Parts: sequence; structure tokens; C-alpha cells
Amino acid sequence: MCPKPAIPKRPPPAVSVPPAPGTPRRPTLAVARRLARCALLLACGGGAAHGLAPPAAAQATVIVSPGESIQAAVDGAAPGTLIQLRPGTYNEGVVVRKSGITLQGAGITETILDGTGLTAENGIYVEDASNVTIENLAVRGFTTNEILIGDRNRAGSGGSGHVVRGTLTSGGAEYGIGVFQATGVRVEANDATLSLIGLYVGRMKDCQCVLADNDASGNLSLGILVAAVGNIVVERNVVADNNVGIFALQGEPGIVIRDNEAHANSRGMEIGATDGVAIYGNTVAANNRPSTEPADHPPGTGIALLGSSGARVSFNTITGHTDAGILAVRQTVWKGGTTSTDNRLCPNRLSGNAADLRLDAFSPSNRAYCIVLSWLGTGREARAGAARMVPPRGFEPRFSP
Repeated sequence: MCPKPAIPKRPPPAVSVPPAPGTPRRPTLAVARRLARCALLLACGGGAAHGLAPPAAAQATVIVSPGESIQAAVDGAAPGTLIQLRPGTYNEGVVVRKSGITLQGAGITETILDGTGLTAENGIYVEDASNVTIENLAVRGFTTNEILIGDRNRAGSGGSGHVVRGTLTSGGAEYGIGVFQATGVRVEANDATLSLIGLYVGRMKDCQCVLADNDASGNLSLGILVAAVGNIVVERNVVADNNVGIFALQGEPGIVIRDNEAHANSRGMEIGATDGVAIYGNTVAANNRPSTEPADHPPGTGIALLGSSGARVSFNTITGHTDAGILAVRQTVWKGGTTSTDNRLCPNRLSGNAADLRLDAFSPSNRAYCIVLSWLGTGREARAGAARMVPPRGFEPRFSP
């Protein structure tokens, strides 16, 4: 069995309510996520407690040791260089503006970029470059973001083809990992905690991005936020102890949220002013934690559609919520949709919720009648469970994740 890499213990959130009795802290989805992470780390050499992965034969390599400058290594490197960071703590921020650069640490407990005492806003900042890889290191304590790709206000500044994997980010005033104005980015097998928002991808209509196998837990506001973005897959992530686990806001077509685990947040998943989202195969349990910030609706909801239409919410397991398993209501805060209509909210497994389904008077035309499939016994539930890994027809990702 391949164990999960050691992760330093983090302090508990300021407000924490344990899940309802019987709610698994890490069900089988987390096991699959751990195995996927192990495969990624072994593939790039991050599984070793000490030492570094052997470089590819044709790739130029620069080795940086504690006390030496990572930025100087980046500035002096040719595009396509592998920069290996030996175990130790580096008290600096790094800017990458060259394509093909790989920043590779020796593991999240071994190689640490620490922003303590610095005025640098970002731990690692990538712009005007493509195919940059950041892997197997920890980034903590920078004033704004731990890892940031792209300028939020400049089109195309994020480049394309980046990979961020096997990192631990903590303490960002905004984002643990933030991606703006970029395409073809993979954010996978990371731990993002103690930031305002753990993981963010936004401002790209045709992103063709993937957020997979991450743990975005214990953040001050949101675990995962995808905003003003389309063609993105959010899959096999664990989100817990946030105000909202996964939030899609003012999105473009092609958002798929599948096979995630959301529990012990104030609210499990929210879809705000975003149409045509596919939400399927998720486990959403006991998201009843008291909220630490204002919200349009109370804690205790599993999946909430807020002014969002045309969604397919199917083959999810939604249990143990004090307000509603599925909520569909209007919103007046964001531009875009106001009422939640024409959503298909079935079939799902719902149990132990104060109300399995709650619609407001402004959102009547949702195809919720088929939600009764969840109430008709084990035969129907078994068939729904067998189909949970099959994308609902017409809601498959529009690109190859």
C-alpha cells in the first residue's frame, strides 16, 4: 500500500463542529485520491523522504541548496530547465517568466518556501510563460498568495500547459493556489489550507483546466472557487472545514463537478449565477458548521443553486444536512441569472436532511419530480449507484481532461 505523504498538522479552524454521527471522515473516495497522489509523487520523485529525482537525460538541470537563491537560478536558466531544490527552508519569493521551467522540491516536509518577514506578495508567481511545473514543495506565509499563475487583469498573462502538483500551501491572505487568464492548467494532488480561498481558477472562458485529487480544507472562506471560467473539470477533491466547500460563480459553459467529497463545511457546494453545470457522483455529507461570514442562506445545505439554471444534479449522495439536501433559489447579488429554473435534480440519494429538496416561489420550474427515485428503495438506489461514474448524457466534459 502506498501511504499518503506526511503533512504537518494544522491548527483546527476557529469554529469547528464535528460531522453527524456515522459520517465517515474519509470514505473510499479519499483512498482513491491518496493512491492517485502517490502515483503522481512517485512518478516525479517526490516520494523519497530525502534526495531528488534523477533528471531526464536531455533536460538541463540546476541544483539549488539552502542559502542559495532560487530566483538567481531561474534568472540564469534557459527555458526548459529543471531546477531542483534540495531539502531546507528558503526565505524568498520566486517569479518565473520563462517557459518550460520546472521547480521541483524534495517533498512538502523537506523543501519549504517561507515568506515570514518578507514583503513579497507571492511565494511563486508565474506570468507570460507556458508549460511551467511546480511540484513537491511547501509554500507558506506570503502576504497575498502562496502560488499564483497569471495577472487577473491581463488577458493571456497566465500562459498555458502549467502543472502544480504535490504541494502544500498555507496562510495566503487570498489564495493558496490561484490561476488567472490561463489555459490547459492541471492542479492536482495538492493540499491547500489556512488561506482565504484554498484553490482558485478564473477569468478564462475556454480554460480546459483540471482540478483533481486535491485536499482544500480548513480555509477561512472557500475550499475551491471557479469563477468566470468555462470548460473546467473539478474532480476527486476533498473539501472540509470551509465556509463553502466548492463554489462556482458566474461561470461559462462546460463546468463539470464530479466525484468530490464535501463534508463538515458550512455549505457543501454552491452554484451562483452559473448555467448548465454538471454535478454528479459527489458525496456531500453533514455540511452544518456555523458560518464565519455572512451568507444569503443558512448553514446546513448540501448543494445550493443560487440563480442558476439548466444544471444537471444527478447520482450524488447527499446526507445529514440541517437545512436542505438540495436548495434552488433566486439570487440578486451577482450579474447573470436570478432565478434557479429548468434544473434536473435527479436521481440522487438523499437521507437525513431536514428537507431533501427546498425550492423558493421564484424557482418553480425545476424537474425535481424524478427526485422520488431516491425514495423508492434499494433497487432504484443500486441502479443509480451503478451509473454514478457515467456522465449524464449531454454533460460530459467538452475537452479531454
